[in-house]
Amino acid sequence: MVGAHVAGYNSNSIGVCLVGGVNEKDFTKAENNFTKEQFASLAALLAKLSAKYPKATVLGHRDFPKVAKACPSFDAKAWAAKQGLPT
Repeated sequence: MVGAHVAGYNSNSIGVCLVGGVNEKDFTKAENNFTKEQFASLAALLAKLSAKYPKATVLGHRDFPKVAKACPSFDAKAWAAKQGLPT
């Protein structure tokens, strides 16, 4: 199903959402406040997706052109590389 996460890339990408990533007192401020469990689940999901789509790379929302957002509030490419995922 075509998603609606990054304009111009929705028909050839998969969007994954992590709940959190903003400051508790000021939701306009990005903050990497994800739990170890969230990162473990993310790694497992991306490993499955990478096996199914071997030409895919892992990017954060902020890594796409013309995206003026900080999400996912951490460097997804660097994190994925440390997990052995394609970047």
